Amino acid sequence: MKAISLVLTLLIGTTVAFAQIDEARQAIERREYVRAVSILSAAMADRPSPDVYLYLGIAYRSMREYQKAEDIFNEGGNRYPDDPRFHLELANLFLENNDIDAAKSEFRRALSVDPDNSYASDRLATIDMSEGDVQSALRSWNKSDRPHINDILHNYNLHFGSWVVRRGVAFHPAGTLYYRDWKLTENRLLETENFSNVGLEIEPTIVPDQYNAVVRTTRKTNLPSNIAFDLLKGAPVQISYLNFWNIGNSGVNFNGDYRWQASRRRAEGQFKIPLPIAGLLHLELGDTWR
Repeated sequence: MKAISLVLTLLIGTTVAFAQIDEARQAIERREYVRAVSILSAAMADRPSPDVYLYLGIAYRSMREYQKAEDIFNEGGNRYPDDPRFHLELANLFLENNDIDAAKSEFRRALSVDPDNSYASDRLATIDMSEGDVQSALRSWNKSDRPHINDILHNYNLHFGSWVVRRGVAFHPAGTLYYRDWKLTENRLLETENFSNVGLEIEPTIVPDQYNAVVRTTRKTNLPSNIAFDLLKGAPVQISYLNFWNIGNSGVNFNGDYRWQASRRRAEGQFKIPLPIAGLLHLELGDTWR
């Protein structure tokens, strides 16, 4: 009889605890934060649980009682170290207060508890991307075999503005983008010397866990002012340069120079021609005139 009585007591206690948590959660949804705090504080005194700590911290954060919320999340995380939700809520709290470094630290702690936590890796990678740290962002995603690429855009367009970019991309839709593949893509495009800058953005699609990769390029220009500056800056005693980049959007560059010094006077010119084969190899044709 004592055993049956103990089981009934535990069942009743568990039912009451679930009811309190559910009531508090609904109060938070209705923005009745003071009521939620009252319910959860009583539950913590009688039957503490991870959910009690979690929702109490959420209620305090919603009231902008940030220090109380932080203390509750930290206490919950210490009592229940295998529950990554406390680190996630702390990270969101820090983001709300623009403490980016602290938020990143908590997302990493969440991933140390749950390496497959897609929310933590998503948020951490998004922060890294916003800071221009593509390597850290992709490595965060790659721990959970993401991001899965739905499509590849060039400067936010489905149509590639240059065949060189299309050929230079070393990854494909319907696959995971790894940092090594982006680095290879970046190196290929920079080696063409068609671009002054090459970058990457990852944007989510309406399909869960599917992303578009945006390859951003800034083309070198052949403005008359730039050409005149290169020609005149070394004249008439040093070296004048004549550069034409990506002639007619063909990917072909011409680079020439003229040495004015009498003892070394000579002109040089070279065409750099990308070949439409894997890896974007180049053919270089040039000559020197004395």
